[in-house]
Amino acid sequence: MKNGQPLELCEDVLFQIFLRLPARDLFPFKSISTYWNDLIMSRLFVNSHLRRWNGRAGVTFMMGTYLEFELFHLYLDGDKHAINKLYQKYPPEWSLKGDYIIDSCDGLVLVQARLLKTNEKHLLLSNPVTGSYVFLPNPPFYSEWSPEKTGHILYDASLKRYKVLYRYKYEEYYIIDVDNNSGLTSESEWRKISSSQWRPWVSRESEPEYREYNAGDVLFEGKFHSVIGFEGDPDENLRLLTLDVATEKFHRVDCPPRPFARRSGWPLSFSGSNGKFYYMEFTPSLDGIQLMGLADLNHLRPTWFKRLLPLNVPPIWVLLLEYSSEDAHVFEHDSKIVFMNKIYNSFMIYEMDSGKCSCISLADYTEGAKTIPWINSMIYVSSLVSCRHGC
Repeated sequence: MKNGQPLELCEDVLFQIFLRLPARDLFPFKSISTYWNDLIMSRLFVNSHLRRWNGRAGVTFMMGTYLEFELFHLYLDGDKHAINKLYQKYPPEWSLKGDYIIDSCDGLVLVQARLLKTNEKHLLLSNPVTGSYVFLPNPPFYSEWSPEKTGHILYDASLKRYKVLYRYKYEEYYIIDVDNNSGLTSESEWRKISSSQWRPWVSRESEPEYREYNAGDVLFEGKFHSVIGFEGDPDENLRLLTLDVATEKFHRVDCPPRPFARRSGWPLSFSGSNGKFYYMEFTPSLDGIQLMGLADLNHLRPTWFKRLLPLNVPPIWVLLLEYSSEDAHVFEHDSKIVFMNKIYNSFMIYEMDSGKCSCISLADYTEGAKTIPWINSMIYVSSLVSCRHGC
């Protein structure tokens, strides 16, 4: 107070004050005013805060084992890469055995966990740094459908609220709202937002009906994109399903005909910082990987592009990329493509500009490979971990 009047601080001063506080101490300030909340949630502040408190730029990832959840930070500065274990809290009623990490968004993780008393499986939305979490009611189909790799965390910027989306088979989707501050909202029930009327493909009577498969999902600029392929389709066509998170309406887009033959191996998809959506397929040899992209998603006018990324990597990595991509996770960060493989607890980092490639193993930063439990899930948490208020 000054002469009985509130003391006003300019944005630069507030920025520097908040920058010196740990992430857990920032949460009370977010509820004081919308202005402070927007400042703390801004991408500039989040990235600056992460660099200050972790020393170097990088990304955070989380892995689940049959013994516990682990949270690590992967540093990606120049030629020097390193892994550092982060502090995290666990809810005391969780059983940390056999749980599965399903998805992540802005530092929040969607996990399948068991309760110690009942040993029943439940869905939880959690912030692994603060330990806060929300139990979600199980979807209507939960008892008959595996939740692994079918759930996604979405962020509705219009309501400043998170949503959890689940796919059941391919013609049915369910969604539920989660409020950032109070947890489940009064309307927190699973809602069916799709039906057979928008099913993206209906075979003509003269053609066989091909079995569909999911080729990758990405949340990108307020829209959720799902790439669908068809096993046995000689034309190897793809469909793009786009969900507007705010309106919860789906749009179907027929991708242009593939201008090149599909390579063997299971595809992976991810979004890049350059505003493009990547659909990736791997070559079966040592010459590199074939990178195919679908761009201009916001206007629903996807176009193909092709690029060969030569990789000088150990032969074991080529085998893993070729046959074990279901056990891998890939993302792009600062013009680097990072491959995470949970079988060998290792990372492969490819620099798109220079073409350099390097490999890192978790065993190099722990007590040894023999002490690392078998990993059942590993996921990229994002560089925004703990800075948006979760749960």
